[in-house]
Amino acid sequence: QLGVTDLNDTEAQIKRAFFHAAKRRVLAVDSTKFDKVSFTKVSDLSEVDVLVTDQKPSDEWMQLFDTAGIEVRY
Repeated sequence: QLGVTDLNDTEAQIKRAFFHAAKRRVLAVDSTKFDKVSFTKVSDLSEVDVLVTDQKPSDEWMQLFDTAGIEVRY
């Protein structure tokens, strides 16, 4: 698991700066992005506080989020 990734390096750098400046990190991602890896890393998953998605992730992902202390909303 590589964490949060992005297809565009420039956008990833901007997102990385926002992530590091934020007090609470909320990641909004649609369900088609799970199990996909893009070009460049934005952050570790452990840096996410809340994940918002369009449908419930698989049990495997839910366990990973629970272990990492990530609140999941769908």
